[in-house]
Amino acid sequence: MDCRRELSDPPAFRSRGFDQRDTEYAMNDHLVRFPIPVDFIAPRVSLRAAELANGLADGWLAARDVVSVVRKDAIEGRPLSKALEEITLLLDDDLDEVPRLLVAATEQEEDASGVWLFLSLAWLFDHREEFPDPLGVIEMLFADFGYPEQMIGLVRNMPVVDSAPGGVEAIERRWATFLDECARA
Repeated sequence: MDCRRELSDPPAFRSRGFDQRDTEYAMNDHLVRFPIPVDFIAPRVSLRAAELANGLADGWLAARDVVSVVRKDAIEGRPLSKALEEITLLLDDDLDEVPRLLVAATEQEEDASGVWLFLSLAWLFDHREEFPDPLGVIEMLFADFGYPEQMIGLVRNMPVVDSAPGGVEAIERRWATFLDECARA
């Protein structure tokens, strides 16, 4: 299983309207969201159109980040759909067109939230000193992503599997191992 792509029980892809024209990052009903910079994402995963749409809709990316990712893909010679090619041509004044073009590019793709679970946990791990309670953020992500089974060992107060050691240090070791395994998948 590629944990960067799949959740154990993925929520259905939400094709919701994009009406956040006055804000850079989308507003949503999740417990926690933080923008993940394109420079952090690029070395870890190449995002598909549905993953870009999901990241924009859920507030992980801003429209300008989507344009940056698609332009990078074009420069690297990755094949782009007509809708994604249009995104590469957008100017800053046209960023409100990104959601419409992403919807056109994602009509035949599956759920795309798994990659955001991986990226959010990786970003949080690398920046955990900036969060007053990073394990509390993991708990919120656990809820936001629909309680994925693969996260159980990372959540405080959850029964540990196979008599694994408990405590903050043990959780952080499991967290690092989880990210290493995902990165290699």
